[in-house]
Amino acid sequence: MLVFSHSKEINGSKIGSKQLIEHIKGVLDKAVFGYYDQLSFSDKYSTLDILKHICWLHDFGKYTKYFQDYLIYPEKADNLLKSHSNLGAVVTYNLMESISPEIALIGYYLIKLHHSNLKDFESTIDPVGYREKIELEKFNLQIKALHDYSELLGFLYSSHKCNTKGLREGT
Repeated sequence: MLVFSHSKEINGSKIGSKQLIEHIKGVLDKAVFGYYDQLSFSDKYSTLDILKHICWLHDFGKYTKYFQDYLIYPEKADNLLKSHSNLGAVVTYNLMESISPEIALIGYYLIKLHHSNLKDFESTIDPVGYREKIELEKFNLQIKALHDYSELLGFLYSSHKCNTKGLREGT
């Protein structure tokens, strides 16, 4: 099944207009092109691998049925479930947490707000927790509604050699 990142209207109907994997590759290419190789969070972690992971997962939530339906039928969309940033942010945090909680938080923050103004961590993470239950329910529904994202994993682990082993070793 084709999965799209964007849609366009043709003759009064919406259609998928850009494949999600192509969008993600484009974001990655731009990020790597603009990467400053002297940037470092620490000697232990490759900032380039961190950047690649963040690029690959920033739109992970677009693989859900909810987002794909939203592209074609926006008027029928569930506003909570079509939102894609949270899913990628949580997946990124969980992937990176064992490597470095600080880097995991940075990845979470950047993905969570990649369509917003970057603001302070506290308002993003919501220390009060009143939205935690809603976010968890939304996350679980989105996980169940994921389309096949094997194309993303295949490209992630082969073409760009962006893998968790490299991230852990700082290669």
